[in-house]
Amino acid sequence: MYRLLENKSLITLVVLCFFLGSSPVLAFSEFQTYIEQKSKKQLNCAYCHSHVNGPNGNEAGQLGLLSEEQKQLTAYNQFLQGNKELVNSPILNEFGNYLVKKLDYDTIVKAQDDPNKIVEGLKDSDLDRDGINDSEEVLDGTLPNDPLDGNPFKLLLNNIKKNCVGICFQAIAILLLIISLLKLRN
Repeated sequence: MYRLLENKSLITLVVLCFFLGSSPVLAFSEFQTYIEQKSKKQLNCAYCHSHVNGPNGNEAGQLGLLSEEQKQLTAYNQFLQGNKELVNSPILNEFGNYLVKKLDYDTIVKAQDDPNKIVEGLKDSDLDRDGINDSEEVLDGTLPNDPLDGNPFKLLLNNIKKNCVGICFQAIAILLLIISLLKLRN
C-alpha cells in the first residue's frame, strides 16, 4: 500500500510540474462546438490553428516543436506582454491570427461563455474579400480566409453584384447576336 501511495505522489508531482512549469495554452473547443452546431458541418482545429489537431502536440505548428523564442509569439504570451497588435502566432493560421488581432485575446477568452460574441465581433469584416462577412462565414462553417470557400448561393449573389455591369453587357450582346442571326436566317 505504501508503494502505491508513493507512486501516486510521484504521479501528482509530475503532473503539477508539467502544469506549473509551462505557460497555459487555452484551446477553445467551445467555439468549434458552437460553429458545428450552427453550420451543421464537421470542423477541425485548422479552422483557426495551423495544425488540424490544434496547438497541443509535437508536430509542425504545435507547441511541442516551438523554440522558446517562438513560444513567446503565441497569442497568450503576446497578451501577457500587453502586445495587443499580436505578432503572428506560430500556432494560429491566418484567420486565427486575424481573429485575435481584431477582437483581442481577452475578448476571445471571455467569449468562451458566449461564443456568439465572436460572431458579433466579426460582422464588419471580410478577411478574404469574397463579399460574405466573416460572421456569416463562421455561422456557415466556411473558411473566412479562403475566397473560394463560402456558401455557394451567397458567393453567386456577390459575384453577380460585383459583375452586374459586365453581365448586362454580355446579355445584351448575346441578345443582339441572336436577333442578328434570326434576321440573317429570314
